[in-house]
Amino acid sequence: MAFHKLNTPSLKEVFVQEVENMILSGELKIGDKLPPERELVESTGVSLSVVTAGIAELESCGFVEIRPRQGIFVSDYVHKGSLETLVALMRYKNLQLNGREVRSLIETRIALEQLMVQQVIERSSDEGLRALAPYLDRMDAETEPQKAIDDILDFFHELSILSDNILLPLLYHSFREAMGGMYTRFLEHNGIAPIRQTARQLYDFVLARDEAAAVEWVDIYLRRVIEGGASIVSPTE
Repeated sequence: MAFHKLNTPSLKEVFVQEVENMILSGELKIGDKLPPERELVESTGVSLSVVTAGIAELESCGFVEIRPRQGIFVSDYVHKGSLETLVALMRYKNLQLNGREVRSLIETRIALEQLMVQQVIERSSDEGLRALAPYLDRMDAETEPQKAIDDILDFFHELSILSDNILLPLLYHSFREAMGGMYTRFLEHNGIAPIRQTARQLYDFVLARDEAAAVEWVDIYLRRVIEGGASIVSPTE
C-alpha cells in the first residue's frame, strides 16, 4: 500500500490563501482598503512577519497594491495579475476553469509548444532526444492519474529545456500548476490513454525531426480542447 506525501501549509500560505479567497469571492472588492498590518496581526493571530511576507506575495500576484502613506488596497487582478494569479484562481475554483479561461490557456500553449518543438528539432542532439523516452515509458506504465500527470508535465518541461531557449523552461515551470489542473479535469472526462497517445506521437515526430508534422500535431491536439472534443471545462459552465 502506497501512502501519499503529506504537506502542511505554512502560516504565510494560509494567510495568503485566506485573503485571495476573500478577493476572488467578492467579499473584498477591487479598490477596497485592507486594515493596517498591525490590525491584521491582531485579527488573524499570526505574527507581523507573516502578515508582511503575505502582503508582499499578494502584491507580486497582482491581488493587492501597496500605496505609500495610504495603505494596502485590493488591486484589479484581472488587468494587473500574473501566472500566479491564474494559479490562485484555479486553486479557489478547485482546479476548474470556465470556457474562456481554458481557451486562453490553450491558445498560449499552442504558441509556446509550436515554438518549442521547432527549436528542439533544430537545436537538440539525438542523445538529448533519446533521454526523454523514460518519461514516456513511466507514463505508459503508470496507473495512478496524478503520477501520470506528473510524468507528462516532466516530459514537456524536459522537452522545453532541450529547446535551448532559457525562457521556455521558466514559462513551463510557471504554468505547471495551471496545466496540472487542466490535466486533472481532462483525465476525469477522458482517462489516461489520450494523454499517453498525444505525448508519444509528438515525441515520434520530434525524434524523426519532422518539424511540419510536429507543429501541426501541437495545433491538432490542443485545438481539440478549445473546440470541445476533449472537454476540461467546469461542468457548471
